[in-house]
Amino acid sequence: MGDLYQITKKLCGQKRNTNMPVKDKQGNLITSEREQENRWNEHFKEVLNRPEPETTANIPIAEHDLELQKNASLIGLNINIKKSEVMPLNTTEPPLIDLNGTPLDCTSSFTYLGSIVTSEGGADKDIRLENDRKRHQQALQFSQWLP
Repeated sequence: MGDLYQITKKLCGQKRNTNMPVKDKQGNLITSEREQENRWNEHFKEVLNRPEPETTANIPIAEHDLELQKNASLIGLNINIKKSEVMPLNTTEPPLIDLNGTPLDCTSSFTYLGSIVTSEGGADKDIRLENDRKRHQQALQFSQWLP
């Protein structure tokens, strides 16, 4: 029944095929969905879990106030202090950033465009969540076929 539904949708032209070809490290095309998922997982682990740099940037503390709200309002933006947080990267000390004299809270992770960004710079949490979501979808599809 599922195959009939897919064929009907393709014939009607309502669904575009969004699958992109995935190649392994040797350039060979991967056809299995499971292998493609594993290759994407491997790719993002390599790209997002890089070793720490040998030298760290020495960024001095600003000598004057950045006047965030004032500068933002010049281009029509308003910073909401209740929704604003600071996430330090590669440091043990939280940065002291304030908005109109009120220090901003620090966070260790946030979601940006659907991806989880962490202060460690890794994507393990995001990859695990995506894999769990796919497993859940597969389980739901499988349960539909059971009597």
